[in-house]
Amino acid sequence: MQQYGFESVNSNTNTAKKFAIPGKKVDVTYMLKKLEERGLISTEERKHLERDVRNRNQIVDKISDLKGPGLALNAAYKMRDGVLLPNGILTLTDDPRKVQRLSQLTANEVKIIETAEGSDMGIGQVGMLATTVSISKEQGIISGELGLKDFSMLKSWFEHNGKPGTTELIESQQMLKRLYDELSDRSREI
Repeated sequence: MQQYGFESVNSNTNTAKKFAIPGKKVDVTYMLKKLEERGLISTEERKHLERDVRNRNQIVDKISDLKGPGLALNAAYKMRDGVLLPNGILTLTDDPRKVQRLSQLTANEVKIIETAEGSDMGIGQVGMLATTVSISKEQGIISGELGLKDFSMLKSWFEHNGKPGTTELIESQQMLKRLYDELSDRSREI
């Protein structure tokens, strides 16, 4: 797995600090397969793109020409410019700290979060739940694997930070229900 280095400069000492970002660039085949799996392009569109796209740098222009603005174009941009972490999350590398946080999540946690959010982090759909869990792990609030033991804390966080009556809060409550169901099912399997 390739690692990409990034520098951040400390303004007080004017010294550079290097970050190693674990991950790999994805190829055109991965990109088109994921876009088709998510229903963002059809099989015919995938075949057309396989003929036309010669390298990863062309993907954004070709998807833009084919689909215009939207989720497919956003995913293509992230696939072109981001890296695929070992846990299956595709993310941009402009924020090394965020990348380090997201890389703490296990592949199992990624699947749980994707189920709860109804997302696919393999095309860069990293939502608030993934961010909250990764920050909570970094701060030691969640220790070990995400489990049912952590649900109350996550529920409280989303309820405290949501605005009553908003669509966002309603969607958060639905996401939390799916998260609880998924964690509950997995705890029974153990």
